Amino acid sequence: MVIFFFIFSFLYSIDSKVLLDNLYNQNNWKKYSITEDSKKIFDSEYSGLKYIKVAKSVDFSKEQIFEKIKSIDNYNEIISNQNVTTRLVLQEKDTLYGYQKISNSIPFIRDRQYIFKMYQKDNYRLDWYIIDKNNNLLKSYISDDVHTIGYGAGSWYFKDGILTNRIYVDDGVNLPSHLLHKIRINHVIQIFDDVLNSLIVEEK
Repeated sequence: MVIFFFIFSFLYSIDSKVLLDNLYNQNNWKKYSITEDSKKIFDSEYSGLKYIKVAKSVDFSKEQIFEKIKSIDNYNEIISNQNVTTRLVLQEKDTLYGYQKISNSIPFIRDRQYIFKMYQKDNYRLDWYIIDKNNNLLKSYISDDVHTIGYGAGSWYFKDGILTNRIYVDDGVNLPSHLLHKIRINHVIQIFDDVLNSLIVEEK
């Protein structure tokens, strides 16, 4: 599940795929905090980029979790952020393409949009990355009123009862770095909670 907007300048789409490798090749994850419900928050800095990781022991099965994350058609009910709208654009066998638009409440900043590609990397890992802005799938969405994003990636990993979400985000907001980092971490935590809360509701 993506649910983030990105502002990246002078970067190329191939880097979105490279990001996925970087998210797993980090050996310098540092514990940032632990939430009241035992989610462990980590961050890692690599080549000037700051990655975020959230991990928690959960009672759900991998099949339940991955199916929920892949249910792009239901994101508008799963996602608690009402500024985000999502639709499934295309499905090619097990590969999904989802469109997301983020309505921005900040004055003088346009809404954001992107299409992400999601697929299961292996038995434990579900990856996504934002496609190139020049991809044909985006042609019907291009507008001067909306800023189209072409860079970003993340990954969900589940093994031995531990669910982990890795992601790199850069919202490009001109705020002090420590404040921005806290905001970004809160966004990732909310994504994590949205998935788990939806599964809890489903079981009732």
